[in-house]
Amino acid sequence: MVRRTGLVAGIAVVVALVLGGCVATQGADADLAIEAYVEPGDGAAATVSDASRRASTVGIDGVTVTDDGAGLNELPGGVAALARSARAGGAAPELLVSNFSESIGDFSPEVGTALLSDPSNRSRVAERLADLASAAHVRGVQIDLESLRSRDRAGLVAFASRSRTPCTTASVRTPRCRWRSWPRRTSGATARPGTTSARSPTTSTASS
Repeated sequence: MVRRTGLVAGIAVVVALVLGGCVATQGADADLAIEAYVEPGDGAAATVSDASRRASTVGIDGVTVTDDGAGLNELPGGVAALARSARAGGAAPELLVSNFSESIGDFSPEVGTALLSDPSNRSRVAERLADLASAAHVRGVQIDLESLRSRDRAGLVAFASRSRTPCTTASVRTPRCRWRSWPRRTSGATARPGTTSARSPTTSTASS
């Protein structure tokens, strides 16, 4: 299931300037937070082991929301092993959840709305996401909902808040939200000054 070819081929590193007090802690410059992304597959564990020596966080891609917005599709195999590799190298593993739809081969606004507009769906998916994150032994989750509609703003905030637990953090990555003019991804990753990179227990919003 290749969704981000620029990221899957060999981990692309996203560098985001970190605001007040949130600094990268492992192998990264004191003023930068470096995050690597990987999709489970052949050779991914070795790539994570190499990247985690320089990155503070490894985002593992990940689990997707069902088309009706009421649940999550099956977690890809190998996520827990990649999380172990990241921790062994000194990086914190995080699980990505997205509205990528296999039926259209892209991020789906309809799936995003189905999830975010329904309080029951938000709660159900957040609870399941917490269970998956715990089972995979990741530090937190990254909410990678893209191509969202403007009417889903409030639902996104509510879902992000609901996804936080005492044991995990939640961050929001929305690089292609329609209600803001953020730079689109070029060659797999974009560095954007002034964004936070979800290294704290509070929910933050980042773009890539």
